[in-house]
Amino acid sequence: MYTSIRKGWTSFLVITLMLSMIGVGGLLGYAPAAQAADVWVPMDTEPMTVPGSALDLSGMNDAPAGKYGFIQQGADGDYTFEQAPNKKVKLYGANVTWNMYYGSKEDADKTVDRLARLGYNVVRLHPVDSMTSWAPGIFVQNGSTTPELEDSVNGKLDRLDYFIAKLKSKGIYVVIDVFHLYNFKDIPGLGEYADGGNLPYLLPLLPQALDMWKAIAGTWLSHVNPYTGLALKNDPVLIGVSPWNETLLLNMSLSGMKAPLRDYMLQDFNQYRASIGKPAITSFPNNYWDAWGDIKDQLSAYYSNKTINVSNAMRAYLKDELGIKAPIGGMNFIYSPNVNYWRDQASDVYETHTYYQYSNDRFTDSTGSGYQYHPLLEPRLSMAFNSATAANYPKRWGTDSHFGTYYPALSLRQPYNKPFVLTEFQDTFPVKGREDIGIFVGAVGAYQGWDMMNRYSFGRDSGDGFTNLAMGSAEEFSIAGDPLAIMTETEAALLFRNEAVQAASPKFVFVWDRTWARNTGAASETSAYVANMMYIPHLFKTVSVYADKPNEPFAVYKITPNLTPAQIASGNLPAANKLPPISELMSNKQVAELFINALDDANKKAEMLAALNQNKLLSDTGELIFDLNLDTYFVNTPKVIAAAGTMNNQTFTIGQATVTGDVEKGTFFASSLDENELKDSERMLLVYTTDVAATGEQYVTQPSGEIKYYKGTLPTLVKQKTAQFTLTTNKPASGYKAYKLALGGARLQEIPVAVNGQALSVTLETDKGFAFELVYDALYATGFESGTANGWSVVSSWGNFSVASAPNGSKAYLSNNADKGATKSVTGTSTWTNYSVEAKGKTDATSGRMGVVARFVDPNNYYSMTYDSASKKVYISKIQNGALTDLAISAPIPPLAAGVYHNLRFTVTGNTLQAYVNGQLIATATDSAFSAGKIGVYSHMSKVYFDDVAVRLAP
Repeated sequence: MYTSIRKGWTSFLVITLMLSMIGVGGLLGYAPAAQAADVWVPMDTEPMTVPGSALDLSGMNDAPAGKYGFIQQGADGDYTFEQAPNKKVKLYGANVTWNMYYGSKEDADKTVDRLARLGYNVVRLHPVDSMTSWAPGIFVQNGSTTPELEDSVNGKLDRLDYFIAKLKSKGIYVVIDVFHLYNFKDIPGLGEYADGGNLPYLLPLLPQALDMWKAIAGTWLSHVNPYTGLALKNDPVLIGVSPWNETLLLNMSLSGMKAPLRDYMLQDFNQYRASIGKPAITSFPNNYWDAWGDIKDQLSAYYSNKTINVSNAMRAYLKDELGIKAPIGGMNFIYSPNVNYWRDQASDVYETHTYYQYSNDRFTDSTGSGYQYHPLLEPRLSMAFNSATAANYPKRWGTDSHFGTYYPALSLRQPYNKPFVLTEFQDTFPVKGREDIGIFVGAVGAYQGWDMMNRYSFGRDSGDGFTNLAMGSAEEFSIAGDPLAIMTETEAALLFRNEAVQAASPKFVFVWDRTWARNTGAASETSAYVANMMYIPHLFKTVSVYADKPNEPFAVYKITPNLTPAQIASGNLPAANKLPPISELMSNKQVAELFINALDDANKKAEMLAALNQNKLLSDTGELIFDLNLDTYFVNTPKVIAAAGTMNNQTFTIGQATVTGDVEKGTFFASSLDENELKDSERMLLVYTTDVAATGEQYVTQPSGEIKYYKGTLPTLVKQKTAQFTLTTNKPASGYKAYKLALGGARLQEIPVAVNGQALSVTLETDKGFAFELVYDALYATGFESGTANGWSVVSSWGNFSVASAPNGSKAYLSNNADKGATKSVTGTSTWTNYSVEAKGKTDATSGRMGVVARFVDPNNYYSMTYDSASKKVYISKIQNGALTDLAISAPIPPLAAGVYHNLRFTVTGNTLQAYVNGQLIATATDSAFSAGKIGVYSHMSKVYFDDVAVRLAP
């Protein structure tokens, strides 16, 4: 994570200002009037995911990690494996940090099980070289130029080895940074120059620091893991190496370095100036950002040389001397044109870190401890383009913008035909709106063709992975105790990994002049030439290349089919493909119009322009829409649909589904879990996020406008809201069941599924949590929409059954027998034993009976449940050898209105027979005459429409 941050590299966001105190019983303290009626209830936050549950995504992993050989870069720049070169690899996971991987073997087993079930197939280990007192790592601080591993029995190294082996066994790959907090204290030739977090700055400056780095890397990566039998350098579980973490020379402050380094820097920089014909200077700028004019340009060139040279030396050591096959990243902080150029010159991949909602101001006072942040610096992702966001954003310098670390805008920097990996990202606790991140990052990353993403972080301490934690109890970066964050990980993993979102092909290439990028101070500004391109990531995939383009730092070309990959990579493209210059005075919309109008596909151009004119950003694949009128981001694919942002009782039609949520700001997500499209899926996960709170937490507004958030305790509370989800399915809609799920996927409660023809509807109430399961579990189901009743047989000696149109227009199975008694039609299998049969029944009279049949053996042997319109009673009956016995007769129930469908359900389990009407248990009987048989529908002296017949295994 970040160890030091220049003001220009942090972004903060806007949320709705809150001042509240939450308690077990609900909202106890101060809150805006709009939130006064909110109901907060405890939720089940058991962290371990139930194996096989709808939230267990471990089946996405193809274990063990490395079974297809080493990872490699495919022809189009995407990851593949050596032994599966045609299969693109998408990697999603988290950072596991500090002490979290140093627990016992039992701790490791439970932690890794949870990570796999969250859908992770990669983990970044950070930082194993730590020598801090509260989180010592795998090295001994010995004051020597010869690194020494801590190899005691059951020590840190042994625990890390076991953790890596366990990850491998579950199909989870590993990414590392070699150097972050190794301490050079008392090491001759190093300790006198810097200490603490400033030590990484020595790596590109001092040859002896590079030598020490090589010794550290070689010692660890050559160590043979006793649990895998392989050194990490030879293990295909390793899929990425960053030589050091974040600390780039652009952010070095000489006032924080020791005097010998300051003297060295002045001397070395003057040597560089002499090489370009410039006179010596008498003092070195304290930091890069305070320099200006020619000095800043020269510093840019000087730092470029130093960083590129050392990065290539490290890459050569790792690959050529240690034999590592994993891609080498690095320079994973800042994404300005000059640092992007460094990556282009000295890295196998484009690796970076970014934090959109970033707040790490911790405090402890007489009231308690927590986090302090400015809400107007922290807008939601879904509010990024709202006019109030920019208007209220308190700029800290002239070019400051919340778009500085806007996740989609990273795509404006991605390289051509090289993997893109985001090894740290996070919207930190307790900022409101952090529930947007999973849908945004998962969908945008998949659309843009990114290769790996790692949330920072899952947890900090041993046990965080499986302990029920109060929110924010570890640190603001940890997601382990935050149910909102956990649900976003499920969303992101499904969006990013399962190919639900169509990856775009690059439509435009940005050509940067390499000399300008390397040697000018202007190239260190993150927003250089792209500040008004924030719509573009939602419309197209763009890529960057570097070429010799004197006097033209930046240009945009459209990619046409006649261009070869070599032409695109060279940056030497036909003038006819070049877009007109983009003025900094142009608005985001004007730039978007320029790009769209460059398209050769007239239909696509018209479609995208029409959407833009409606203030909607429509991706060129047609699957992603950012509605800027609603401040809501939509995903519409056959397998996954989602909405993030404003809900507020609006009904959204997304593909074959509609959703209405009553929370003002939140998310909805629905995903197939069986690789089928939603309309054909037999198992779906639904997520409706509202908000969470710790018991007793407080949001206290300060005179400055900042908020002090005071931590609370367990139980975690969920804001109780309701959403309505409707899906038109190709399967018999009556065959579905729905459940409320705990955070770990346990089924807590079955909820009703309403059926209307081929459409099913469920009400999602967040009184227990955010997750819901929709599963097709019918032994048999039909809604008769095909117009036939195949497999049904009329078994009484009289009666007329046929498929007909009911008064509401849908197809139904009509028993047209108002003048006949005990008419039956049956279907199914004679071996069915314990099950429930249900059907919707509608009569057009106030006399006669309607019902369903179970364990039908033959016309003279079966059970039935019936409703008698005259007596208003429900009967459970047995016909044995042709003789009728009423096993149970209910008391009169409220009359079932004619002309309206009513649900009739008959459950037979062992010797227990239960009759339900409209979901209510009405009668129970016990009998052992029949143990198996078919099902059927029944009418007596009544015309009855039957619909949505379903048979399910009894619980």
